[in-house]
Amino acid sequence: MYRVRHERYNAGLIASAIYNVNRSKETKPVYPHDFVPGMSLPSDPEEEQREAAKRGVALAIARVPNSITSQEFETLKQNMIERLNKQGLDGAAILSEVLHE
Repeated sequence: MYRVRHERYNAGLIASAIYNVNRSKETKPVYPHDFVPGMSLPSDPEEEQREAAKRGVALAIARVPNSITSQEFETLKQNMIERLNKQGLDGAAILSEVLHE
């Protein structure tokens, strides 16, 4: 069992090194443990909340109909920012990341 995990970790080490050398600056680095099933490092709850918010915003924007006007979209964005700010997040930054502004 330990041997298999060790071998997977070593493979993850190589894979993460190759990925990280070739990734763009906008993408997050990956770590060897990301490639080993059942192995993870303790996560940051604030970062998890931020990532969940980004996924929610992306999903909400994907559901916006194409027929929406630019004024309606700006109002929608402002409402999202306000809701995220009420959750203690930086709504403008999250929206900017999702929309790649």
